[in-house]
Amino acid sequence: MVEVDGKWITKDEKFRRDQLAKGLVQHQGKWITKDEKFVLEQQAKGLVRYEGNWMTPAEKRRQTNLAKGLVEHDGKWVTKEDKARLDAGLQLVDGKWIDPKQKAREAQFAKRFSGGLEIHQAAHGTDIAQLHDLLDKNPRQVNKLDQYGMTPLHYAAFAGNRDIAQLLLANGALINAIDANAQTPLHVAVIGGHRELVELLASRGANLNARDRDGKSPVSLADATNPELASVMRRYRRR
Repeated sequence: MVEVDGKWITKDEKFRRDQLAKGLVQHQGKWITKDEKFVLEQQAKGLVRYEGNWMTPAEKRRQTNLAKGLVEHDGKWVTKEDKARLDAGLQLVDGKWIDPKQKAREAQFAKRFSGGLEIHQAAHGTDIAQLHDLLDKNPRQVNKLDQYGMTPLHYAAFAGNRDIAQLLLANGALINAIDANAQTPLHVAVIGGHRELVELLASRGANLNARDRDGKSPVSLADATNPELASVMRRYRRR
């Protein structure tokens, strides 16, 4: 026993009073500060601290991602740019953004470009002498339509042959001719990913804003799958 303020108390009681006098509190058999007790209580609730506030781990992840400029899409955190792509229906495959509709169009194109008349096949190939001969024999077939409404320039644009396209343009090919899908040669060049053809057609005044049956312009198609081509076209738009 020990005497405290004229009273006899146990050593344990004296120790307890001393801890209380220091502003400590008891927690699970230990004396700690009130702040330490509060922290332990929050942790016992499964909370974590972030920017001075206690919150659930899920909320902390949310706050952390928001601080990084990310946004939520279908339960995943992505950049605003990627969310826009996902909202547009694009898919990320092997690190590249793919438009499923675009892939379907490309497959359709591959089938479509296997046909056509002799002038179309010449425009799709690399034999510029053959194309010269065909145009010399019948200059009016420079804008001849195949069964899909495509002109020789559409074929040249899909093949990515700049020299062939230049020859067709020099012989009066309609640069903004539309096929059955309302796509111009510039649409086709973008789908084929041919920068030289995109530059050639854009520099010759091709309509950058022409809309196909899906409402896509050459620029919007490129924005979705090939931003480099979109930048090329925008440079010509500013001229």
